[in-house]
Amino acid sequence: MASDILVIAEVRDGALRKGIGDVVAVARQLADAGSGKVDVLVPSAAEIAGLDALGRDEIGRASRRERG
Repeated sequence: MASDILVIAEVRDGALRKGIGDVVAVARQLADAGSGKVDVLVPSAAEIAGLDALGRDEIGRASRRERG
């Protein structure tokens, strides 16, 4: 049975919060042990430096829509 893991990355001032790389690394170890994958959700529509360096399978972005 696959053990997929979703990591929600916190963004502050246009950058990933410190420690997200460590969280993704542990998620990768757990997912690999269960033949799963690691997905990272970034709650920002802006470009974020460092996303390509994360050891993840997929990156999703979520942004809030303004109502008018």
